[in-house]
Amino acid sequence: MSPSIEKILSINPDYILATEHHEAVYDSLDKIAPVITLKYKDIYEDWQYGLRTVAKIIGKEDEAEKVIDKMMKDITTGRETLKSMERETVSLILSWDGKTFNVLGEGNPVYKLAFDKEKGLGLTPDDTYTGNNNEFTSFEGISTVQADHIFLIGDITKKEELMNNLKQSNVWNAMNAVKKGNVYLMDNSAITGGPLAIDYALQNILSALLKL
Repeated sequence: MSPSIEKILSINPDYILATEHHEAVYDSLDKIAPVITLKYKDIYEDWQYGLRTVAKIIGKEDEAEKVIDKMMKDITTGRETLKSMERETVSLILSWDGKTFNVLGEGNPVYKLAFDKEKGLGLTPDDTYTGNNNEFTSFEGISTVQADHIFLIGDITKKEELMNNLKQSNVWNAMNAVKKGNVYLMDNSAITGGPLAIDYALQNILSALLKL
């Protein structure tokens, strides 16, 4: 998605942070303010690195460290609290349209938050799928997910429509997590990367699994 040049102009920024995906509009951006280009993959996959990088640019390193310290304490506390669930499996499933489904894999920051044993919550992933994202172009493919808990990630504003459609499916209703009543909705903003997205996902996961 290309940024709005008019909107950026109206803000009158001192700097513009961009990634390699903005190469096509770099010259236009550079006419507004100095452009600092960051590697998308680096800042997306590692929220701490991304936060520290931006904080260094704007001279807010101390504030960034405070945010990181608090979030890591919350994650550590959550990991300890969820230890009793280590024998129960979890799957993160993304659907943008309610028709195509992706089982999120190791390249996603929410996957790392949920399953990393040292920097995440240490949950147990459904081992049916490993590696990167696994896409099902037909709904029946999702029936192979055997997780005890499913986080369904999508447009939360359309949750009623999505859930109503799923409840009409015998395939969906036969799934392990569905029969146990362990399906939780999470907005797709959780997978956008960055500390706000990670904090939202963290609170969502903890609230769901701890039945808060």
